[in-house]
Amino acid sequence: MIREYFRTLIVDLATGRGKVVNVDGRNTVVGGSGLAATLFNAYGHVERPWDDPQQPLILAVGPLTGYFPLMSKTVCAFKSPYHDQYAESHAGGRSALALRFADLDALVITGRAAKPSCLSLGSRHLEVREVPYLWGMDVAATGKYLRRMFAGSGHRSILRIGPAGSMSIPTAISDVWAAAVPWESRT
Repeated sequence: MIREYFRTLIVDLATGRGKVVNVDGRNTVVGGSGLAATLFNAYGHVERPWDDPQQPLILAVGPLTGYFPLMSKTVCAFKSPYHDQYAESHAGGRSALALRFADLDALVITGRAAKPSCLSLGSRHLEVREVPYLWGMDVAATGKYLRRMFAGSGHRSILRIGPAGSMSIPTAISDVWAAAVPWESRT
């Protein structure tokens, strides 16, 4: 059933804590892009640079995700390292369904972990775990380690940054979504 509000998880990587908030606007914005823009308007900081720890990384899905076949795009909203303004990226794969199966419409990530870390979340759990030994590994090797660390449901998605993101190369960070489920922090 589609709710009248957006169920959004706000996570601060600096503290490792999160909270679920209900965001109004289901009848005023359209899809994941509308939700992402609404959340960036609420949590983004236009006066701060793109790599400020408080700049949000937002993952949002549309209301039909999980209800109809092939409705599985995730919108990632962020302040771009290219032009220092709002930007979006859209991706298919399992990330949209993973958010839906976690009973979320969106995930807003802020803060910076003290050490390279990953974020694992589900409908009833949230964990930020330090993983400095994964820093600099390629995405295939990182994926293998993370699947072993967080065994469980097939309804999951792993997004990671890889070596270029570990070096804070802006193109790698924006092109591969420098954060997600799980998220490896930038230094």
